[in-house]
Amino acid sequence: MDAAFGGFCFDISHPVLDFAASRGVSDHRIARGPGGRNPSRRTSQIGAFTAGGGVRSINDIRSLLAAGAEKVAINTAATKNPELIRRAAQTFGSQCIVLSIEAKQIVPGRWEAYTDNGRQRTGLDVIGWAKRGEKLGAGEILLTSVDMEGTERGFDKELIRAVTKAVSVPVIASGGVGSPQDVAECFKQTDADAVAVASILHYHKYGVDDIKHKLI
Repeated sequence: MDAAFGGFCFDISHPVLDFAASRGVSDHRIARGPGGRNPSRRTSQIGAFTAGGGVRSINDIRSLLAAGAEKVAINTAATKNPELIRRAAQTFGSQCIVLSIEAKQIVPGRWEAYTDNGRQRTGLDVIGWAKRGEKLGAGEILLTSVDMEGTERGFDKELIRAVTKAVSVPVIASGGVGSPQDVAECFKQTDADAVAVASILHYHKYGVDDIKHKLI
């Protein structure tokens, strides 16, 4: 369900991303609402159920959509076969296709795309890959900072700024949330269209209302 407040829309619909069919976690998504700084970039389906993990083919995407997913996230298969993004977008529509990027900093100001939960290098520059993914038809980018994931030390705002500057499709920032303040700072200091929140809610460190109140 969505509850509008301030300039944001708070989504607690549990989009699920089972990365590489291995991690099995669900993320809560917090997105800018109509009053956000980038209303033209905001996701068209706030609260859309997104499925991912082990997606290797058009048939895999078709099966997930038929099972009820509204969007499908692709990572590893896309890095190995970028044309899968184009074929998927042409078959199902860009609004259904999310390019998932796991970014790890290699030198200041540069990041490489990884797979397998940040363990496998691809050799792809994150900024260039995000641009290419958009050109191929991805309608949204889920951007996870491998460096910040699980640290609860806040988002990699430099990474988020670099990617949102490079593409025009919505970008969902993930990795590093440790408090409601981190969410608020991400929206204030970057152009992320939404953020994904997992552990602080799953382990009851904070509640939905805590984040909501911080954003008002």
